[in-house]
Amino acid sequence: MTFLDPKQSAESILPVCLLTTATTEIPMRVLAWSILVCATILSIPAKAQTYDPRFPVCMKLYAGPLGGGEWIDCSYTSLPQCQATASGRPAMCIVNPWFPPTPPPEWAGRRHRRAY
Repeated sequence: MTFLDPKQSAESILPVCLLTTATTEIPMRVLAWSILVCATILSIPAKAQTYDPRFPVCMKLYAGPLGGGEWIDCSYTSLPQCQATASGRPAMCIVNPWFPPTPPPEWAGRRHRRAY
């Protein structure tokens, strides 16, 4: 039985082919796992914003079981306009939760004195 001297380096004990395999295998595994993780994250479907923030009123349409589900149409400027379009359809009009509220006028709450 032969005992190895603890002062010997790995290069003198291991053949050259094992050293090159060991030093390139770890970076390749890291690269492979990184690609796998990125592909998994990118394959998850993203959900688009449902409400259009440019219009204050949305119509939520309900389709039948063969019609493909429901969707939201935010292209109305008032509730009466939306209700007229929704009349006779499986739909309801809702206030757009993403529509920015109108800011109060600059002069609201202030009283101006007239200078005579």
